[in-house]
Amino acid sequence: YHRIVRKAVVSTQSTGECVMRCRDAEDCKAITLRQTDNVCFLKNRDGGYSGPTKVESHASMNLECNNRPIRNKGCRRQNTNFPGADIRNIMVEDIDECIRYCRDTERCKSISLLPVEGALRCYLKYRRGGGSVPVEQAGWESMNMECDNSDPGELVCLRENIDFRGADIGHTVVTNERECFDLCRDTEDCVGFSFRESDGRCHAKNRRGGGNVYKEIGMNSLNMVCDEIPIRDSMECLRYDIAYSGADLSSHLIVADERECLRHCGDTTDCVAMTFRESDHRCYLKNKLGGHNGGSIAPGHNSANLVCENTRPPQLQCNTIEERFSGHDMHHVRVENMEECLRLCRDAGDCQAVSFRLQDHVCEMKRATFEWWSIQSHYLSLNMDCSEN
Repeated sequence: YHRIVRKAVVSTQSTGECVMRCRDAEDCKAITLRQTDNVCFLKNRDGGYSGPTKVESHASMNLECNNRPIRNKGCRRQNTNFPGADIRNIMVEDIDECIRYCRDTERCKSISLLPVEGALRCYLKYRRGGGSVPVEQAGWESMNMECDNSDPGELVCLRENIDFRGADIGHTVVTNERECFDLCRDTEDCVGFSFRESDGRCHAKNRRGGGNVYKEIGMNSLNMVCDEIPIRDSMECLRYDIAYSGADLSSHLIVADERECLRHCGDTTDCVAMTFRESDHRCYLKNKLGGHNGGSIAPGHNSANLVCENTRPPQLQCNTIEERFSGHDMHHVRVENMEECLRLCRDAGDCQAVSFRLQDHVCEMKRATFEWWSIQSHYLSLNMDCSEN
């Protein structure tokens, strides 16, 4: 086991004494005994820092180990290499020996093997699938120490003619979307992929929806986990003739309707709201509830947060202040009444208070709560947390 992680203890009489020294030392997990002079090296990682290597006159052990029969050979991938993320490599007789070395090494999550002159070179890896993505390579055999081989059934999360651009872990050529799905399962941090039909290239992604969602013929994309049910619930959050301005993640999508726009939002990391423009069916994905400044009246624009509250605002039971909260303005918009003003504020992530001007029904949404205010007639004002206080 390479590297002295704690300290050397000289003149031990036996392996047993070396083990006792390790038991008595805080954080000690493994030992290496140099038999030529009985020097005992104490380690604070199973397998040392860089895993085992074969050295004459050295004996090593972890204080705890797994000697159970090897039952995870179903994770083997023939003619596949997991490139990169190497801890070390070591010559072995068979795959079982390579698996045991990986078991003994604290950071080891996967292995790759290559036949060399009648033996096998075993590469220990600190990431599932290696440093990028698994690639097809004749003669290689690789496996993750843990894997999922279950049948995914229908790929219900697949989005046809949609490209998740950016956030690539790596890419390689596969046969179809199902192989791309399996590759993503074998790759550490992979949460989705895009598959290009023209050349079979599979791009593994470390963000849901990649960096941005685009319409593109011949590109099919999928998040490994998706849920259609909240989209149905989100349709109840739709605000007609309301636009959420700013906080755009993407404005490139042309979609069929608000439901498809909401589905793309649900597929995209950090998306919490959307605005749909009826004139050209453009879908704007947002990373803030209500956009940057809250909703504004905009005929032909329909907006929704993925999650919302539609009950009557409890703040209507609060005592209003017949004065104006000055400053900290988000947005001014003309509405029907105080209740509509409160609903717009509730839909906006940053809105913490409102002032409602009685004479012309202008709703002023505020980014702060107020303990004092400037006197100005014809206003009703309150903080959104008033019902809690």
